[in-house]
This record gives sequence, C-alpha cells and structure tokens, in this order.
Amino acid sequence: MGTGMGTDLRRDLRGGVCSGLLILGLAFAAPFAVVPQRACAAGADSPSDVAKEKYGRALKAYGSSHYAEALLLLEEVRRLHSGPSALLLLGHCYSKLGRPASAVDAYRDAERSAAAQIANGKDQSGSLKETRGSALEHMADLELRLPYVTIAVPSDLPADFSLLLDGRPVPSEKWGTALPVDPGGHEVAATGSRMTPYKQSILVVEGEKKRIEVSPEREASARVVVQLPDRVTPTETSMTVDGQKQPLAGPTTNLLLAPGPHTVVVQAPYRRTFRYSGGVGNGESVVLKPMLRRATPRWTTFAAGGLAIVSLGLAIGLGLQANNLHDQYAPIAQSGPTPKDDVGEWNKIRLMEKSIVEDYSTSCNAMFAIGGIFSAAAIGFAIVTDW
Repeated sequence: MGTGMGTDLRRDLRGGVCSGLLILGLAFAAPFAVVPQRACAAGADSPSDVAKEKYGRALKAYGSSHYAEALLLLEEVRRLHSGPSALLLLGHCYSKLGRPASAVDAYRDAERSAAAQIANGKDQSGSLKETRGSALEHMADLELRLPYVTIAVPSDLPADFSLLLDGRPVPSEKWGTALPVDPGGHEVAATGSRMTPYKQSILVVEGEKKRIEVSPEREASARVVVQLPDRVTPTETSMTVDGQKQPLAGPTTNLLLAPGPHTVVVQAPYRRTFRYSGGVGNGESVVLKPMLRRATPRWTTFAAGGLAIVSLGLAIGLGLQANNLHDQYAPIAQSGPTPKDDVGEWNKIRLMEKSIVEDYSTSCNAMFAIGGIFSAAAIGFAIVTDW
C-alpha cells in the first residue's frame, strides 16, 4: 500500500474512532460547553433543549454517512449553543464533504473551546483533552491540503472600496495575504467610487496557491487627497463631498471624483470647519490639508452675550431706581425739617435715604462694569467661533 493511501486509511480510521466516541458520548450525556462568541445568551452554562435535540439528530445523520444533513444541523447548533464535541463533529462533516478550509475553521473553534474549558477546570473525565487533541491532529492533516488565494488590489483605492470573496467582505488587513479557501469555484468581486464593478470567477484545487490581481476599470475621474493634521483623529472627524457624507479611511483619504466642480467640507468638534470649493479635471490630483484649528463653541458666545444683556439690563434698572429715589427725596431734603419734626430723627432718616440712593447707584455702576466685561467676551468669542 502506498504512502498516500496509508495516510488516507489512517485518517479514515481516526474519523471512525472519533465518530464512535462521539456517539458513545451522546449516550452518556456528553457535555456541551459554551463558545462565547457563538452563544445566543451570554452567561448561559448549558445548551438549550433545541440545541441538544439538533445535536442528537446530527450524530445519527453522521453515523449514517449523511454528512450534508449533519452539517446543516450542526451549523444550527453552532449558532445556538455549541461546545467542543459539536464543533469537532462539524469539522468532520466539512472534511468528508471536501471542504478542508471550513473544516480547519471548525476544528480551530473546537480546540479553543476545549482549551478554555480545560483551563477552567471542567475536564474531570479527560474527554475535553481528547477532543482538543483530535482537533489539533485533524487540523495538521488538513492544512497540507488547503488551497490558498491571494487577492492583490491597487494602491490608490477610494475610501469606499469593498472587496468580496464569495459574497463575504474581506477585511482590508487581509488584502494581499494568502487566504485559505475550500477547493472548487469561487468569485472575487470589488466595488468603489468611480470604478466599474469588478467580478472574476476562479477555480482552485487542493494544495494550490493562486494569486488574483484585482484591476477594475476606472471611470473618468480626478483624485482628491484629504490629509488630516496630526492633532485630529479620523474617529472625531466627519467629511461631506457635495453634501453627501463620505467615510474617512484614516489620516489620509483618497477621493475619486467626477471631473467638474466639487465642495469638500471637513468638520471636527470645537474646531473651525474646513471648506473647499473648486473644479478638478480628469486625471488631476488635488491635495487638501485642512488645519482644523480650535474654535470656540457657539453656546459659549451665546452665553456670554446673554449674560452681557442681563447685566446691562440690571444696570439700567438699578440706575432708573436710583434716579427715581433721588427725585423723590430731593424736595424733602431741600425744604428741611418742619417745626414739628425732631431734628435728630429727621437727620437719621435723611442719611438713610441718601445711603439707599448711593447703594442703588453703586450697584448700577457695578452691573455696567460686569455687562461691559461680558460684552467684550462675547465679541471676542464671536470672532473665534466657527459659525
């Protein structure tokens, strides 16, 4: 018997032994363990009855070699509340159906779940250690058969560029890196501003390493580069182009715009708004460097102005009251006390009245001074406020 056939035979034997162990585990209430990122309810310690029932049906389907049926049931279990045993069996199903990349993903989840439970002291019978070892062994076997696809993209991409593999978004950090995929047909798609939607179908076989160059056709466009200052982060900044909100890709954002006039507005809290209006031609490149200097909030200007108005209003009111009191007491003071008045008592009353008028006058002058200060502050704030 050749080496390849011997390896396949050993793999099949291991799969048969693992299947038998899994069926025995069901008979003896094999434990389910929580995988936090898959669980429906955080903090639950046991699977739901629905998950148990689907897992039992999946075991029976797998034992009858109905791998596709078992796969569908186990994906439901994975979504509801899966543990290392269910994830291990899911990996076996993917492997039997010729999907090694998906199998490795399931085995990896099984290994991590088992390792987490072992670390928490939940492996009293040693079954979790066995499950983890089986997952690692099967991963090692399959990784030699995995095909990889590297998707290379152009460097000058628009901020809304999106790359899809089989309809699923590929994160930007994985662009240009080798991605494990299942053997068979796949579709690469890309979309973005000012470019024709790109699609390409590819076919890969086991162990193949394929590189795809994404080169979408560009529409007539001009390039506008927006560079934020170091003191401003993209998360606190917003940008609109011709009134439409545009995402910021980072400190530097590339915009591909149709030739013609455009308006770019960049804003950040408590900073002066940057506005650019101008025309760009096909193939032209424009670099915008918004300064986004600090600016006084509008409410500060309104508050200072309101306090100035209130202070000046009080000053005017106090001044009018002081003037009215003066007009009221002046004739009495000029005529002097009558023969019937006690001169000493009359002088006391006169001094008290004079003191009241002086208090009103002093308060009036103070409020005028305060109002002047707030008025000056309001004018200063108005100058540096971003309107």
